[in-house]
Amino acid sequence: MRLAHRLLLQSLAIVAVMVVSVVVIIDNQLYSSITEQTTHDLAGEARLLTAAWKPGVDPDALADEAGVATGHRVTLIDSTGHVVGDSEFDGPALQGLENHSTRPK
Repeated sequence: MRLAHRLLLQSLAIVAVMVVSVVVIIDNQLYSSITEQTTHDLAGEARLLTAAWKPGVDPDALADEAGVATGHRVTLIDSTGHVVGDSEFDGPALQGLENHSTRPK
């Protein structure tokens, strides 16, 4: 193989390694950024629900309204892990949901 061909192949290999490195770095940064933003958004929505969840407010109705407003499934759980409101379940189905007290925090 001529020297020019070898130099071209080596240059292409270096460029390929650089492109792959840049793609991996950008992918990691995007993943971190999206994860951080999603965590921030969900924490804000949780704080808003906490402010709205007062004594006398029906938790299932609150979960339904919050689910429509946020476009997410909203599940409200009391301090014992019992589901008291869920935007996707009502009535008997709501009562049949598992206790969340053993789930990781």
